[in-house]
Amino acid sequence: MHSQKQILLMIVLAALVMRGPINAVGPMAPVVRDVFDLPWEAFGVLAGIPTMAFGLCSLAVLPLVAGFGSRTFAVAALTGAALGSFVRCIEWMPALFLGTLILSVSIAGLNVWVPSVIKVVFHDRQSQVMGVYTAVLSISGLLGTASVMPALEAGGGNYGCQITTEIDQYPHPGNFQLTQFRQHIILRQILQTICWHESISI
Repeated sequence: MHSQKQILLMIVLAALVMRGPINAVGPMAPVVRDVFDLPWEAFGVLAGIPTMAFGLCSLAVLPLVAGFGSRTFAVAALTGAALGSFVRCIEWMPALFLGTLILSVSIAGLNVWVPSVIKVVFHDRQSQVMGVYTAVLSISGLLGTASVMPALEAGGGNYGCQITTEIDQYPHPGNFQLTQFRQHIILRQILQTICWHESISI
C-alpha cells in the first residue's frame, strides 16, 4: 500500500491531462476545420463528443472497477487516453472522430474513478483533497486552452501536414506526421500510464 502523499501525487498527475485535451479543441476550431474541411455542423458534433461520453459512460465505471479491479481500470483508462490522443493525430477524418471518442470515454472513466479513490483513501480529508483535485482540473483546462495555439505555432503551424493560408491539399489516410505539441501530450500520457501501472496498489 502506498502512502497518501504518493497517491495524491498520482491523482494530481492524472488530473493534469483530464481537461487540457478536451478544452484544446475549441481554440483549434479554424485549424481543424481547414485541415479536415469540416463544416461547422460537423465540428459541433466533434466538440460535443466529450459531453456525450461523460454522460453515457459514467454509469458503467463503478461496475467495471468492481469487476476488473481499481488498478486494471486506471491503467486501461490512461492507456485509452494516450491511444485516443494518437489516433486523432492521424490526418484522416474518421480517425479524428474515433480518437476523440476514445479519449473522451477514457477521461469520462477517470472522472468517476478518481473521486471514488479520493473517497476511499482520503476519507478523513476528503473535502480538502477534492478541492486540490478540482483546482488541478481547472489548471489543466486553462493550460489546454491557453497553450494549444502557441504550441502549434512553435511546432511549425502543422496539424499533420503543412497548413498554408491557401489550403490546396486536403488530408488523406496515411499521413501520420504529428506536431511537437501532440507528441508531448502523447508521451506524457504514456509515461503516466506506466507510472500508474507500476505504482497503483489500492
